[in-house]
Amino acid sequence: ESSQMGESKSGERGWTPALDDGVVTVTPVVVAPSPVGPLGPLNASSVPPAAKRTKGVFGAFTFGADASVPAEEAESVCYHVQMCGMPGKFDPVKAEALGVPRGKMRGQLVRGEDVTLDDGRVVKSSDVVGEAQRGARFIVVDCPTTTHLRELSDSKSSAGAALAKLAEGDGTPEGAEKVGDLACVVHLAPADVASSEEYRRWMETCEAFKNSSGPNSSGPAVRHLLVNQRETKGAPVFRSAARVNARLHLVDPTCFPEPARGRAEDVAEAEAAVKEATERAGRVITGTNDAFAANVFAGINGASYTLWPRHKVGLDLANAPVQETNEAMRADLDRAALERSVAAAEAARIAEIAKFTGNGADADAELDVPPGLAAMNEGDAEIIFLGTGSSAPAKYRNVTGIVVDQKDKGSVFVDTGEGTLGQLVRCVGVDAADDIVRRLKCVWISHIHADHHVGLPTILARRRALLGSNCSDADPVTVVGPKDLRRFLNAYNAVEPLHARFVDCRATLEGEWTRGKEEEREGVVGTTNAPNSPSVDGSIHKPGGSSSFDWGDSLSHVRDACAALGLRRICSTPVVHCAHAFALTMESEATCSETGEGWKLVYSGDTRPCSNVADAASGATVLVHEATFEDGMEEDAVKKRHSTVGEAVKVGVDAGAYRTVLTHFSQRYPKVPVFKGGRRVGVAFDLMRLDFKTGLPRVPSFLEAARSLFPEEEDAETPAKEPAP
Repeated sequence: ESSQMGESKSGERGWTPALDDGVVTVTPVVVAPSPVGPLGPLNASSVPPAAKRTKGVFGAFTFGADASVPAEEAESVCYHVQMCGMPGKFDPVKAEALGVPRGKMRGQLVRGEDVTLDDGRVVKSSDVVGEAQRGARFIVVDCPTTTHLRELSDSKSSAGAALAKLAEGDGTPEGAEKVGDLACVVHLAPADVASSEEYRRWMETCEAFKNSSGPNSSGPAVRHLLVNQRETKGAPVFRSAARVNARLHLVDPTCFPEPARGRAEDVAEAEAAVKEATERAGRVITGTNDAFAANVFAGINGASYTLWPRHKVGLDLANAPVQETNEAMRADLDRAALERSVAAAEAARIAEIAKFTGNGADADAELDVPPGLAAMNEGDAEIIFLGTGSSAPAKYRNVTGIVVDQKDKGSVFVDTGEGTLGQLVRCVGVDAADDIVRRLKCVWISHIHADHHVGLPTILARRRALLGSNCSDADPVTVVGPKDLRRFLNAYNAVEPLHARFVDCRATLEGEWTRGKEEEREGVVGTTNAPNSPSVDGSIHKPGGSSSFDWGDSLSHVRDACAALGLRRICSTPVVHCAHAFALTMESEATCSETGEGWKLVYSGDTRPCSNVADAASGATVLVHEATFEDGMEEDAVKKRHSTVGEAVKVGVDAGAYRTVLTHFSQRYPKVPVFKGGRRVGVAFDLMRLDFKTGLPRVPSFLEAARSLFPEEEDAETPAKEPAP
């Protein structure tokens, strides 16, 4: 509550508790590097109201830095947390010796009240109750930039002064008596800030980070925990998911990359770091900062800091995850048997191509590689699956996230559920992930449900940070999404600039592309009727009325992104799910000079099987289709407007798609779904990479080998009730 700071009894001190419930007292310290920003006072509404469109015009909307407070000028908040004290321990032996009867009187003594015995003697609480112990306290420092560091380290600044007075309680003698020893300081600062000499010097000399050596304090050393990516060494946190990836690597090492830091030397380094920190944390160090270096610890995943009981106060690394090498996680597997399984499936697939007559007798038969795909080279384009589950992240699968990457042209993110950027880093490494984000040309979001878009701001903010001072010269990323996504991005942009341009999915419908070509020839600005919307029974109908929309320059920005990506078009198609839910069609320019064909990717988004997706996927190189429910749960699928595995397979077969890849599985089915038929079908896993040239043709051959990795008797994570997506 920055605007209320200094308005209470502690107003002259520059701070006031935000929470004091008798158990814990939480006091915020606001760090405001610039009292007045370029847009006005920072503790007022420094962000101007969202720009309004011209009535009736729905053109592209750009989110710029002019509507955001720069990171160097934005407020951050540090927190001081004081635990309540513990009453002294009641000594029953002393009470018995003084003749205090059991019952009510002993309870009064425990509560600090003196009592009078029947013989007139007064027994004081202090006679039978030990000295009360003050609760421990800790500080969380949020220091995102060097500008914030200068504010914090300046004793004359409001933040610096407030930090210095934290140990004085509320300014009264009674309040000071309640303040305990400072146990630790948690530093939430980027690695480049926390590792600077200026920051280290501040940590060592800041009076707020020292315990008094006065008569009421033992003056123990304060521990400092540094929490940032560099300090945590990048060790895997999601061990179950890493285990799945390590085992899938034996099925195909190209399509299923190994988990990062799974080599023997990586694990040995992580174990040594935990061992060294554990030994150092167990040492009894007295004095304040005599051994400062010995009291600085890297943040380790799973670590905790015990604040009570007093004799156990300290860093606890017992729950730090046990690291395993990739080889250890798959030691029980028969590598040769898996290789034979994939090779046999590949041989059968190739043999089936030779038998294909093209008479359409078997719609599920294997097809020869399409000319547009055959003409491509390895590395031209790939699909990276960053999340293949639905609703919420779970043990084995993250929520939906897909990247279509063309190294020579750029990348497209297709749906970006929570944690998409983190998954990309786990899949390809930090440097390669940054390269993909830096080359980002377009983002396409299917609908407004959180498991499909919440990770988008992180990606856009990361791109802006990577471009740095060149950001203003770079074109904003074109984000194509449902209309409500604009409001979400606009709100986030007020906090952190995104440098993006929003285009409504309705501006990229098939009719708009057709109309756009006509208007290019005629020089006319056209309109479109409101988009089709799904009815309860799953059919597609047009809403009543004749509402028209002028999409302005929206399509021109999508065309620019397509031109950079070597695409003919990025087209949205209404589907049967929620309001403003769409499927995606991406068509490339010709890759085969003889036939003029390119590749075609269709992504269903969330939907019931519908003709719109089937029509869009006709002759597709790859159809990525949601398969939320297992076969036999059609009633649930209809109710929640999703597809079963069998229904998704049938859409791909009926459309004649060269490959159908299933994704968006319910988190109750964490492994490999079972389905009949579908000889051209593959199953997506988190962090799977499918190169168009070498991966797509082979993906059906991985299925049986992948199934063998997950025996049916292994328990699945079954939620009590399937959450509504």
